[in-house]
Amino acid sequence: MALHDIWWLLIASVRVQGPPDSLGHYLDSIAFELKNRKPYTAAMERAFIEMESGSMETAYSILVALTQEQGSKLSFAHGYLGILIACLREAELRRIHRTRNIAIRPAEPRVFGLCKPSGVFDISADDGNKLSKYTLRDAERHLSQAVFLDPETEFFRGFYAQILVALGKLQAAKELANQWYKKSKTIPNLLLLLSLLGSDNILDQDELVLDYLEMDPFAPALEVFRKFMDEVVAQAQSAHVVGAERILNMVVGRIDGGNADESFAWEYLARFVYCLYKQERQDVVDSVFGPRLPWWKDTYFSPHVFCLSPESDALVYRAVCALLLLVDLSPEHPAFATLNGELTSEQTEFVKSHLQDV
Repeated sequence: MALHDIWWLLIASVRVQGPPDSLGHYLDSIAFELKNRKPYTAAMERAFIEMESGSMETAYSILVALTQEQGSKLSFAHGYLGILIACLREAELRRIHRTRNIAIRPAEPRVFGLCKPSGVFDISADDGNKLSKYTLRDAERHLSQAVFLDPETEFFRGFYAQILVALGKLQAAKELANQWYKKSKTIPNLLLLLSLLGSDNILDQDELVLDYLEMDPFAPALEVFRKFMDEVVAQAQSAHVVGAERILNMVVGRIDGGNADESFAWEYLARFVYCLYKQERQDVVDSVFGPRLPWWKDTYFSPHVFCLSPESDALVYRAVCALLLLVDLSPEHPAFATLNGELTSEQTEFVKSHLQDV
């Protein structure tokens, strides 16, 4: 039980019961908690309670005192103080700009426009004004200290990078993100690096994008990733077969992982299988589908799937995949009926362009 939970129980009991003699076990619990906790725990809990109640400036004062005294070596104390400073600055700037009817200049590039890690906020760029007593440089100092004191913790990295960008230190943020990813290849570190590179440059980062799509098979089908995969499909050079094979494995994993009704997955499965066939790389398709094909035939390509599923892009793409992968498919299989039914012009073009040589 957390310390503030005990206090709330105590207060509630006082209100209901009145006599202090009945509160002994609560007081004993409080004494036990205080005795067995680090000295800084109560200060951190108090700061969180103040933030939860909306008293941000009180929380700020608590964290400032903590980082100057017993919490000077605590990564999370510096980290949360840095975040709080940035939030207080942003709130104050927006209030001032709204009063004066002045537009706020956002930090450019908008770092987390591509893949926004949870908890990361957009902040205004540092334009050198002195409108707020809370500064980005103070936020940077505390977040830098947080990362320095606990280099293994990923939580504060996104916030730190956002502050650096707002201060005009984009290159420094990129270099740090690249170091973090090389040291620990995790999804949060990779998302941060991709975000800092920006959507305009991401198509040039083949390895990073493929790493992300493989690491996170449930990654959202964002337009920027569709453009990347379209580019791989469009390349006829053998040098891009490796990329196609990796993406083929990723799409198959996406379907096996629970996205069997997703249009995006079936569309790109058809496109990459066809791409590999065109490059005479049946061996790549066989290496991916060899052990899977028997049960895929009975699971994803079974007749009842096509008979019972409503008409959709996903069903059309799935039917195309069935014809591409199952060479012994009977002409009576419902997949043929799906493709011979009433299709939109886009669906018809997709079917023709991916089955013309099959």
